[in-house]
Amino acid sequence: MRYLLLAALLVVSLAVPGFAQQSGTLSFSLGNPPTTLSATSFSATIGGVKGTVTTTASGTWTMTVAGQTFASGTYSCASSCSFTGSTLSGKSLSFSLTNTSGTLTGLFANHGAWVSTVANWANGHLSGRNRGDVVSQASGGKGHDPAHDPSHGLAQSASNLNQGGGPPGNGNGAEHGGGQGHGK
Repeated sequence: MRYLLLAALLVVSLAVPGFAQQSGTLSFSLGNPPTTLSATSFSATIGGVKGTVTTTASGTWTMTVAGQTFASGTYSCASSCSFTGSTLSGKSLSFSLTNTSGTLTGLFANHGAWVSTVANWANGHLSGRNRGDVVSQASGGKGHDPAHDPSHGLAQSASNLNQGGGPPGNGNGAEHGGGQGHGK
């Protein structure tokens, strides 16, 4: 049911005029990155997706999510370390993480494109609850910059269309509340 809701959300995002033209700005945060080239690990979030970054003393980094590579690249250090990415959610992309937090712009046309990319990656790399958790993180709104991406509000409204009026279990979505707050 979760994937059906995601597919419906993507269809609505393409049908709403101006929706596909919204910014795809993603926020990122790096938990406690190193200040010199070293082999270490720390928590990170990119576009709402939470993972662990592992660095090597030779200047490479990898972000894993549920044990699978989600992002990777190289890094260099002067007074602080700057991370350059070459892969994100299975796509060859070029991006920079130059502070402990900030935004990434121009990688995805809109928030729906980001969520779709993460869903495709999760379907190919994860299973069970991990898959749903990662897609939920990417679509949750906290991973992108809502000040630059008002499309999240439209997506939230679109997901509420599936709250139906009828008894639970008849396929109208009344038992789900628009895809928000599923029980564990």
